[in-house]
This record gives sequence, structure tokens and C-alpha cells, in this order.
Amino acid sequence: MYSLFKQMPSLRYKVDGLIDDLYSISVLMAVEETGLKEEIFPNECPFSIKQLLDSNFYP
Repeated sequence: MYSLFKQMPSLRYKVDGLIDDLYSISVLMAVEETGLKEEIFPNECPFSIKQLLDSNFYP
């Protein structure tokens, strides 16, 4: 993925918005699947772009 950012640096700026949107959807899916309350999840994704794109990062 980093090579894609090197080829198209403008993509990096769009990723922040995508992460926000996808995280919100993911929280809703997790709530539905687990029955946990939405309030237990952070309001924003707690991981950096670098962490999310690192295949060796496991929280």
C-alpha cells in the first residue's frame, strides 16, 4: 500500500476521510454482531494510518 502512496501521493490525503467513514461502519457492524454497546468503542479509530497499513501490526 505504501508503494501506491508513493505513486499517487494525493491518495494519502483521502485516506483519513475513508478511515473515519469505515471505522464508523465497522463499529456499527461490531455492535450488531457482538451485542456490545456502541459506547464502549472509541469515537474515532484509535490506530494511525501507518499502523493500519502495517501488515505486522497487531493490536
